[in-house]
Amino acid sequence: MEEFKCCKMTFNFTAFLIICLLVGVKSYEDIDECALGLDDCDENAICTNTEGCYICTCREGYCGDGRNCTVSDASTGIRLVHGNETSGLVEVLHNCEWRSVCDDYWTDEDAKVACRQLGLLPYAAGSYRRGIFRDGEEVQYWLDDVQCKGDELSLFDCPHKDTHNCGRRERAGVHCLDNDDVGIRLVKTTTLYSGIIELRIRNEWRSVCHDKWTDEDAQVACRSLELPSSGAKKEINGKFEPGEKVIYWI
Repeated sequence: MEEFKCCKMTFNFTAFLIICLLVGVKSYEDIDECALGLDDCDENAICTNTEGCYICTCREGYCGDGRNCTVSDASTGIRLVHGNETSGLVEVLHNCEWRSVCDDYWTDEDAKVACRQLGLLPYAAGSYRRGIFRDGEEVQYWLDDVQCKGDELSLFDCPHKDTHNCGRRERAGVHCLDNDDVGIRLVKTTTLYSGIIELRIRNEWRSVCHDKWTDEDAQVACRSLELPSSGAKKEINGKFEPGEKVIYWI
């Protein structure tokens, strides 16, 4: 774990002299900053006093420089790099180090789980392989052969290997969705409150299949449309025009 050393010269010299006089020491270097609460350590760090200085060390289970310590729990440690907030290469936290995920067996089902773990929308999440790397960049892996079904909450819940046989061009990536990427509307409406449901994902509108469609599903759709949902009823076998092509999302 990283340690942060903060020496006396980072503090106001006059303030230290005043404190020295109050505690009855002859030199400000003799002050135990940890005992006096003058340290700048994170609440999840241990303060160790040294001569004229002190050292902050993150406690076990935390990562950081001592001033800022974050939980190193691998089940929550996931981020995207070489992209943006919703798209990029997947990295996971292992022993306080960020490492890549190998793209062996990497599929859209794995991408859905990664997006869900990132707090993004998993629907229509896309995977990509052979992730880019920068010249001279060292790539370290942890997860390999990840094989999710798509409904897991974390990549670590999926069958995987902690060892790998991957080169630096085999990093797994994802394209996730955020709230701006999705929408819902009614088409072929008969009233203001009835019609056929379509969903927009990345600027493409598609229909919803009525297989296993229930009144409860209809009520959720009405709430999403900001329409009255109490007592909403399902309708199936939506009408279509002769020759009309219907494309479904779900």
